[in-house]
Amino acid sequence: MANQCYLGVDLGAESGRVMAGLFDGKRITVEELHRFPNGPTAIGGTLRWDVLRLWSEIKNGLSVAAQRFGKDIVSVGVDTWGVDYVLLSPHNEIIGQPFHYRDARTRGILDDAFARVPRADIFAETGLQFLELNTLFQLLATQKNTPELLTIADCILLMPDFFHWCLSGSRVCEFTEATTSQCLHPTKKTWAVDLLNRFDLPTHIFPEIVPPGSNLGALLGEVANETGLSQINVVAPASHDTGSAVAAVPTSNTGKPNWAYISSGTWSLVGVEVTTAILSDSAQQCRKTDFARPANAWCAVGYECRPAVLETAVTSRGSLWQRFPIPNLKRVGTVEQVNFAQDVRRLRHAAAVDVGGVDRQRNHAVQGVDQFQDVQRR
Repeated sequence: MANQCYLGVDLGAESGRVMAGLFDGKRITVEELHRFPNGPTAIGGTLRWDVLRLWSEIKNGLSVAAQRFGKDIVSVGVDTWGVDYVLLSPHNEIIGQPFHYRDARTRGILDDAFARVPRADIFAETGLQFLELNTLFQLLATQKNTPELLTIADCILLMPDFFHWCLSGSRVCEFTEATTSQCLHPTKKTWAVDLLNRFDLPTHIFPEIVPPGSNLGALLGEVANETGLSQINVVAPASHDTGSAVAAVPTSNTGKPNWAYISSGTWSLVGVEVTTAILSDSAQQCRKTDFARPANAWCAVGYECRPAVLETAVTSRGSLWQRFPIPNLKRVGTVEQVNFAQDVRRLRHAAAVDVGGVDRQRNHAVQGVDQFQDVQRR
């Protein structure tokens, strides 16, 4: 059969690319069509995303795809990082310039949030590690500093959902991306409306949640005309980039917590796959977080960080992925002296039983970053 072409727009915090996945009926090959830089724009003492420039670059990539593959193109979908969002008015005007997750406005917001709703209640409703950059806390910062923006907002779209709107006009939120927001209940798989109400956040702005693989409609005519594409399908992938990456790990043990993954990019994560989100008190004490990937599996992340040394260790064999069975995990650490192996073991047990002795286990931290040298040699 002739190659079918499926376009993927992959946006990271430091770069973006438009990729072609070519399927000949038996095998998939991947080709990069267009790559462009990304990063925060500093303006007025804040950090923002230039989403209009990103949209322009995406269209440039789609134009290249149209010239290369023409009528063989079947669909297009977008994945991005998590947590950041765009607010739209009732008439689809962008409200404000979207904030970058590293913007300083959320500093100290956790204490404000916990004074209003206890920490344990938030975790029970969301299952996420407490980070000031999470969507929930960004919204609370907006509520505190510029509440008029929420007053006039009609819809919140997380980053991949915004670009799907640019492509198709759909105003929905894909499930795996929603799980990064700390606004979604991980067992009900709906927006955590009770929690949002306790914070007096407007729940009407949260759109319908759709599963990965959903057809969002045809490419808008104006976009088709500008890029040279036909009105191909716009399909939501697992639009959280890490969710898609974990789904692609070649393992026969999907959904079983007897193997671990390390995902290393702008952010680095160590975790396991489980069939249901882990919401126990012990999981909260472990600073564990849950986000979804396709096929009803959850990624239980034991540690998130941005250590350059970890990225070096993980990529030292020329791959972003190093998989290993739990008993063979090496005791390696960062300057924070976090024991990754112990974190993953705790997560593995937390999937079945409540973890005890968390503080005791944390005392087994490693001695320093020099042990990464052993990992690199192996």
